[in-house]
Amino acid sequence: MIFSRFDSSDVDECSADVNICGSNANCINTNGSYYCSCHSSFTRSGKECVDIDECTAGVHICLRGTATCINTIGSYNCTCNLGYVGDGRTSCYVQSAECQNPASLTEANRKETFTGVLLCDNSLGPNWFRFQGAAGNKMAATCVPTYRCGTHATGWLNGVHPTVSEGIVTRQVCFNWSGGCCVWSINIQVRNCNGYFVYYISGTPPVHPCHLRYYGAG
Repeated sequence: MIFSRFDSSDVDECSADVNICGSNANCINTNGSYYCSCHSSFTRSGKECVDIDECTAGVHICLRGTATCINTIGSYNCTCNLGYVGDGRTSCYVQSAECQNPASLTEANRKETFTGVLLCDNSLGPNWFRFQGAAGNKMAATCVPTYRCGTHATGWLNGVHPTVSEGIVTRQVCFNWSGGCCVWSINIQVRNCNGYFVYYISGTPPVHPCHLRYYGAG
C-alpha cells in the first residue's frame, strides 16, 4: 500500500524527516514528492500503516483443524493444537502416548555439579521419563567423574539422541565407576518428542550396594 504528497520543489523529504512515514513503512523520495510504501503484512489506514491480522483475515497458511494461527506485529505464528506436534504449517500429527504424559525428573542433584547425598535409581520406573527444570532438559551423553549427580556411579547415554522421524530407539546407558566409563550398562528406550526427549527407564543394573543414577544436562 502507498500514499504520497506532492511538493513544488525537489526536497528529499525522506532524508529531512526519517519518521515521515512512520515505523511500518519505507519512505521513497521522488522528484518533487515522496511516497510511503507499507512494509509486508501492513496496510494503509489513513496516513498510517497498520498490521494486517492474517489470522482474522484468513490469509495464513496454518493447517486448518489441527493448528492455531497466532497474530504477531508484521507476521503470524502457527502452533499445533493440544495433542499434536509439528511446525503448524506443513505438519501436525498426533503426539505419541509416551510424549503426552511422561513422569518428570526435576531434581537439581541430578546435575554434574552436585556432589552431595548418595542416591540410587534402582527403583525408578518402569515408566517414560522426561528431564525438566533443575535436572536439565535431557539425559547427559558424556561420561563424568564418579561421585557426582548425587551418587557413586553416574549413568550417561552412550549414543546420540534420536531424531523425530526415528521414533522409539534403543540406547545403551553406561555407568562410570573406578576409572571405567562403562563398567555397568543397561538398555533403555528413547524418543524425540519434537522439542524434548523421553526415556523409558526400568531401574538400574543389579549392583549391590546400589549407588547408580541417571544424570541430566542442558
